[in-house]
Amino acid sequence: MKKFFAAALLALLAAFWWLFLDSRAPKDANGEFDIAAWRALIATDAETPEEIRLLIVGEDEAPRFAAETGAGLSKMSLVYTAVQIASPSMTTILGGAVDDLTAREIAQSKDAAFYPDAYATLQASYLNADQIFITHEHLDHVMAVTRHPHPETFASKLKLTAPQISALPRFAAPGEDLSPALRDLTPFEVDRPTHIAPGVVVAPAPGHTPGSLVFFVRRADGKEYLFIGDIVWTMTNINHLKTRPRILQYLFFDPDEDRPEVLRQVRALHDLAAAEPNLVIVPEHDGAYLEKLIETGAFEAGFK
Repeated sequence: MKKFFAAALLALLAAFWWLFLDSRAPKDANGEFDIAAWRALIATDAETPEEIRLLIVGEDEAPRFAAETGAGLSKMSLVYTAVQIASPSMTTILGGAVDDLTAREIAQSKDAAFYPDAYATLQASYLNADQIFITHEHLDHVMAVTRHPHPETFASKLKLTAPQISALPRFAAPGEDLSPALRDLTPFEVDRPTHIAPGVVVAPAPGHTPGSLVFFVRRADGKEYLFIGDIVWTMTNINHLKTRPRILQYLFFDPDEDRPEVLRQVRALHDLAAAEPNLVIVPEHDGAYLEKLIETGAFEAGFK
């Protein structure tokens, strides 16, 4: 009997470790993110973005261990954002953020907040943008698109990949079908780093979702950015070479995450940050970090 209980205890401890603590990034991830290739694609651009603006649509708090295995119970600031990249000849929007209903459904704390004016600004910005992308197909990154009252007014500007488009119907408003303007989009194929605007490159980064993308941007003053969506939720993931607990994949992620690939990307981002200390790596949800970037002038706050 003692052996049985010992074996059961070991099995429970192993399951707990596997679900909540296992987060082993590989020792190398060569070739995962080729910044030299991205720079080459924009090397001859006559103009680059003059402004990069960050819009916060909502915010919340969550225990830090939800973002990083083993990080403890202290609270982290969690935000829902979109980005506006403006050069003299082109404006690009990254992001669909959450709507009010979704923000309430996924709230993690009593202090969660949704900003309807910012959400309205995001939806209005689609009408004047030249092109619109999302970093990946999860509910907190698409709702301003899928639940827009008039998606036909900007659908021609949407640059969504086939996996992103296929995920959209599940994010339609409750009791409604996805608008045909979104359902019938022609996929934007991204199978390699692609120049999409002055000073802007998009590259495929499947892992967190099949349709995940990263965006490399060089501002007019030479400052460089890498927008990584939800490869990680906080910069400490990159610093500590850790990702989220595996349990989240089974409870929340739809579509599922390719965890080994995400861990490769975490290693690659860790190494890239060390090799390129002036590169601004931007996870979409790290509230405290993003606020510091606004304070230091890396971003302008709010959309024009």
